[in-house]
Amino acid sequence: MSATLDKDKKADSALGLVAHDQSDVRTRPIVLFVKAVVIIFVCEAAIMVVMENMLNIGKIWEVVLDPILLAIVTAIMLYWLVTPLNEMLKTSEKAERKLDLFRNLIDKSNDSIFIIEPETGKILDANYKACIALGYGRPELLNMTVLNIGEHITDNTDWAEYVGKVRNYGYMLAERYKRKDGSTFPVEVNASIVKLGHREYIVAVARDTIEREHAQIQLEESETIRKIAECAKDAIIMMGAKGEISFWNPAAERIFGYSRNEAIGKPMHSLLAPGRFHDAYQKGLSHFQKTGQGNALGKTLKLEAIRKNGEEFSMELSVNSVHLGGKWHAVGIIRDMSENKKAEADLVNGIMA
Repeated sequence: MSATLDKDKKADSALGLVAHDQSDVRTRPIVLFVKAVVIIFVCEAAIMVVMENMLNIGKIWEVVLDPILLAIVTAIMLYWLVTPLNEMLKTSEKAERKLDLFRNLIDKSNDSIFIIEPETGKILDANYKACIALGYGRPELLNMTVLNIGEHITDNTDWAEYVGKVRNYGYMLAERYKRKDGSTFPVEVNASIVKLGHREYIVAVARDTIEREHAQIQLEESETIRKIAECAKDAIIMMGAKGEISFWNPAAERIFGYSRNEAIGKPMHSLLAPGRFHDAYQKGLSHFQKTGQGNALGKTLKLEAIRKNGEEFSMELSVNSVHLGGKWHAVGIIRDMSENKKAEADLVNGIMA
């Protein structure tokens, strides 16, 4: 595939966007040559008339002077012919350099660019990114129409409606493109009409929005998770790679007494664990940061914690590790067991009484 695309990149294929009629460049030298020949013969005839009829110069002078004058006229005509040819060659070389520069710029674009015939929807040209995105070589794309690659435009009626909108307003379209292997991906297409000479072209720039779509999905998923966490009766806390609190739900605020602003960014163990456990937690944190493993992972443990007011209480902790951005994080679900203990104590006291 890459070999085909490399070959396509070197192909002599001028974008429709810069296409122009080359007939004048091809015919002008011929016209100039014909004019020069005609002028030479006219001048020759005029010289002969002057020499023979008006000046009555002898044959010797005619033999000597006629070739000289003819050479002078010929030189003048050749100069008149060669000068514009040189200018045309220079102009052609400049145009070729500009075209090569334009092609290189287009091919290095991060967006897919298509030149399309408005009447038929035929793809007249496509840049390197378009070939890569769709999985086709350039010659393949140039034998296709937009109906072959777009899901939104499915028939000639859709295409005619699309062209009308582009012609009247310019058009931005969100749709999906079909790759050669049959898979699809979302694109945002910005199209406009370009008129060159007597012809019109549609220039369509298609931007792959798959990353944006994934980001939107992730945002929606994270928003769903956030809403679930807000409704949970248990505390849900995330510990970052440095041991800091990075997530703190409303239940955590209620259980521990710290607001979200007070908790986020604080060292989790220093804030929530009784002081006698700090050294052990710190050793376990170092091991967790390197390996993502620890004695508490995947288990439900009954531990002691401390509230903002200094009160210790029993909690039930379930914790698991999460690998994000190349680093290990931990997510813990905490249930306050102090109410259960109080209820048990009240039950025992009631029985004893």
